[in-house]
Amino acid sequence: MSIKVSEKAKIAYGKPFYVKLISYERLMKTQRSPCETAVWSILPTIRCEVSKELAKLGLSQMMISTRLGITQPAVSQYVTSKRGTAVAVSDDVRTLIQSLAEDVAEGKELNLNERICAICTHIQGDEKCTAFGH
Repeated sequence: MSIKVSEKAKIAYGKPFYVKLISYERLMKTQRSPCETAVWSILPTIRCEVSKELAKLGLSQMMISTRLGITQPAVSQYVTSKRGTAVAVSDDVRTLIQSLAEDVAEGKELNLNERICAICTHIQGDEKCTAFGH
């Protein structure tokens, strides 16, 4: 599959740069297993997108880090697109991420790992995760 380059240049250290997005199919050709791909590319992308949604909903980076169980510096890198931008996110995945972010923002009782796993499984399609019986 082709590499998609984002239309908006991000500014880092005073110089513009472009975030490269690749399809899951191309990513799988460069990695050994679905699990390795998930750990290094898909999960950071999900955390990035959830962090951005939570920031849009008005949560501070510290609150986001607490609710997602990650560090505040990681949240900072996610919301500024310095990390977690390797996989393109489809509209249906974005809908799942927005729903998760709303539930997290409202403080709903939920199994965060299971919800993230479900999103990851959706991205992977045929390469199913078996961690939570999906």
